[in-house]
Amino acid sequence: MRALIFANPNSIHTRMNISEIMLKRYDSIVLAVAESVKSEFAEFYSKNNIEVVNYGYYNPNRVVRLIKMLISVVKIRRLGKFDACFVHYLNPTLCNFVSLCGNNLGKIVAVFWGSDLLRINDIKDLTYQRRLLDKADFIRAGELYSEEVFKQKFGRGYDKKLVRLDFLVNDYFKSSITKDRQTIYKDFGFDANKTVVVCGYNGSKCQNHFEIIDQLSKLSPEIKGKCQFIFMMTYSDMLKKDSDIYQLEIENRLDEIKVEYKILKDFLTKPQMLELSSVTDIFLHFITTDSFSGTLIEMLAGGAYVIKGEWLKYYEFNDCIYKDSNFNNLCDDLTETIESINSLKLETPQNRAIVLDKIDNDKFVDEWLTFIDNMNNGGKECLK
Repeated sequence: MRALIFANPNSIHTRMNISEIMLKRYDSIVLAVAESVKSEFAEFYSKNNIEVVNYGYYNPNRVVRLIKMLISVVKIRRLGKFDACFVHYLNPTLCNFVSLCGNNLGKIVAVFWGSDLLRINDIKDLTYQRRLLDKADFIRAGELYSEEVFKQKFGRGYDKKLVRLDFLVNDYFKSSITKDRQTIYKDFGFDANKTVVVCGYNGSKCQNHFEIIDQLSKLSPEIKGKCQFIFMMTYSDMLKKDSDIYQLEIENRLDEIKVEYKILKDFLTKPQMLELSSVTDIFLHFITTDSFSGTLIEMLAGGAYVIKGEWLKYYEFNDCIYKDSNFNNLCDDLTETIESINSLKLETPQNRAIVLDKIDNDKFVDEWLTFIDNMNNGGKECLK
């Protein structure tokens, strides 16, 4: 069996999907990418005989971009016939591109990841997405809330194509921490005598850093003095030059409002993420849209008290203890939380039990494999 996968080659989720699922069902895999592959990921693809094909065609000149796109379409068509094609993260331009790649793709599985569904509202972009959805045999929209959003945007005409499959999660948060808290504080450069407040989980603008900082500026001097604010700028969706400028602007603004803060710049390993979540007292989660990020799972499992944007809906985790807020009320809500953090932290361990119960990679893998077997055998029934 032969599969074509359109995905981000430098994503741990792509690597997990291939290693835990695709390699168990396909003896030939081609990974189509639009960017260069980092060495640590290239090694994995090479070791597992994954053919990586770069179809990237971006160019600021519209005419040149169109010509390069057509050349890339031909490149994909010349790869030959596939049994299945999985398109991960439905960027509108990618959807338009894949819809032009001919009839040799086999069964097409269109996989929404979250922001590619929740943030797209432009009519042109939705039209590009619809071109692929029309050709797709199956569509993974997401959990209950994302499926509702999908039906609001695209109607019910695709209902028979919808499948409900969960993404694999780095479940290293189930592991035990070997370091003591004081060592972890020291390693990160945190103040063990302060309430550690982590603001967002990456350096992308969708984390709404400046909106959060505006609310921090309104905190009383007493509350500011009790806290150390942590900003994770370890990666972003911007070019490095733009990311560096954005980070500098954040640092300047934090200096202006006179708070104690620390910027985490280096990419964190799995053990480091586990350690960070274990010493985080409060996690501010105000991303524009989200279908349940891995970092949020880690923070809940690690015992952090979460204050999240009230617009973020996580039906499957309604039983978890957290506070809903918005940019009008965050200052008051954060003040109240900081003043009662010791009692609130006594309640958060139940979140870990809920997360452990919900996150079951073995189950997720079995569901994906069952779906692929059904699809490869000609089945048209969707999993609900």
